[in-house]
Amino acid sequence: MNKELFGVFGDRAAFDELSGRRPFDAVLEGSTITVGVRDPDLGVAGRSAVHESDDGICAIWGEALPPDVVDPGAAEWLLDRVAQAGLDGLDLLNGSYLAV
Repeated sequence: MNKELFGVFGDRAAFDELSGRRPFDAVLEGSTITVGVRDPDLGVAGRSAVHESDDGICAIWGEALPPDVVDPGAAEWLLDRVAQAGLDGLDLLNGSYLAV
């Protein structure tokens, strides 16, 4: 399996320099962090997910199950939840995952 989560505290130039320009299924650029996700299950319900909006970015790598949520995806749900509840927003997301 070719699954990978890679990130840097910095912009896309720093990310490209340190990642060796490996191909990723998604690359998200935030104000202080850039993260790449490679996962053939990206976008499959309950699996790795990414979301970016004017409110920020969120990447979840692994298995993540928000309560009673199919659409929007887990990354959008988590970004909204953390905006509302801070780090306590992680308390309802079940699974085995890493989140940025």
